Amino acid sequence: MASVLTRPKYANVELGDILTLQYPPLFHAATNVPSFINALTHVPNMRHLTIKCPGQAPRERYRRDIVDYALISLRIAVERTPMTKLSKLSLVNLHPAAFTYIRHIPGFGAVPSASRRWGQIRKLYISVESWDFYSPHPGLDQLKIVDDYIRGLSKNLEKFTFAWSGRFKGPCPLYLSADPLFRAPQHTQKLFNEVTSPMSPFPARLLGR
Repeated sequence: MASVLTRPKYANVELGDILTLQYPPLFHAATNVPSFINALTHVPNMRHLTIKCPGQAPRERYRRDIVDYALISLRIAVERTPMTKLSKLSLVNLHPAAFTYIRHIPGFGAVPSASRRWGQIRKLYISVESWDFYSPHPGLDQLKIVDDYIRGLSKNLEKFTFAWSGRFKGPCPLYLSADPLFRAPQHTQKLFNEVTSPMSPFPARLLGR
């Protein structure tokens, strides 16, 4: 670990200087996975991990920002350190896309043993920042991301709590299929009515013979 922390992050000094100037310092800190691993090795007896990242701007919902890179680095660090006593996870005020980066299957940089680490979680608390689910862009795909994450951990859970934070009331992520948001519209306009309308397979003149 000491050698990893001291060696250059990039191939050479010139490339490192260029990338350092191109991206802000927080980006380089968020992607410094060895530093995350080194930090978690000092807390091997951690039982409860809390992750908070509130206040994401709506325009960033489908973009990957510095916080998302930090979540990737944190997840990799949790999976690669001997945190054998970890049993409770609290995800507070997360934006929906964050679950893409803290989910290990499929995950960025995930190792085969990652499922064993997250399989230790027995208590899970989640609160997600809500949005307007009935707007022209309801973000139903983001609801599916949350649903997939919960299902991935559900088989080992003993206690689960979920809440929406914000002024919008969201659906229950455990019953999305039954929610009106995902129901097919009752009345749909038929396309190509002249083709799909009921008609005889033969012209009337031929049928009369």
